[in-house]
Amino acid sequence: MIDLESGKFARQNGKYLVADKNGNIVPFDTLDQADIEFKGELNGKALATSFSLLRDSVFSQSMAEYSEQSGVEVEKLEWLAKGIAKAGRKSAVEFYRALLSIQTVTTPAF
Repeated sequence: MIDLESGKFARQNGKYLVADKNGNIVPFDTLDQADIEFKGELNGKALATSFSLLRDSVFSQSMAEYSEQSGVEVEKLEWLAKGIAKAGRKSAVEFYRALLSIQTVTTPAF
């Protein structure tokens, strides 16, 4: 959970905070699985998960804009996105010196 004013991880009594599936903000060690998408407030402070901030950033531009910036056709970007989505949690994307590597535990048929 990110404190949107400071840009730092939100903590309470030294413990990082997360949101549960009902939108309650709790210490990280009280849940088996936190909700990755959350925006809200705690004690008047605006908070959001890093995933929510990433999602907002990703959707701030259209596929056409990403295509223009990268030189990759929209159709290829969509194909790649579908493949990563299909692999789900078994997928990872790694950037190293502007090179893109996509790793999957099992090769998805996309």
